[in-house]
Amino acid sequence: MTAEIHNFSMSRRLHNARVAAGQAKRNELADYLRKMADYLQRDDIESEPSAITVVLSGKAGDEVLWNGYANNPDVSLRDVARAFDSQFRTPYKRRGGNFHDRRNL
Repeated sequence: MTAEIHNFSMSRRLHNARVAAGQAKRNELADYLRKMADYLQRDDIESEPSAITVVLSGKAGDEVLWNGYANNPDVSLRDVARAFDSQFRTPYKRRGGNFHDRRNL
């Protein structure tokens, strides 16, 4: 009895490696969002948030998600757009794009 060994093509292995790398990136982003959720629950944030906006960026494009702006007179999406725009128009570089330093995590 003989056994035939089938070698998988290199492209299949590369595809699997790319899929694994993409999953690792998504896991890293999910862990970051969990940390931010912990900050919200512990009330360890400088402002009193009543709404949230998240921009998911990828090679195929961007996806903007938000919650808490409907029927909320305290915040508006225009204010969020101005704050987001100000992050990229500053003459100096902000570390991590955060308003508040979170170096001591």
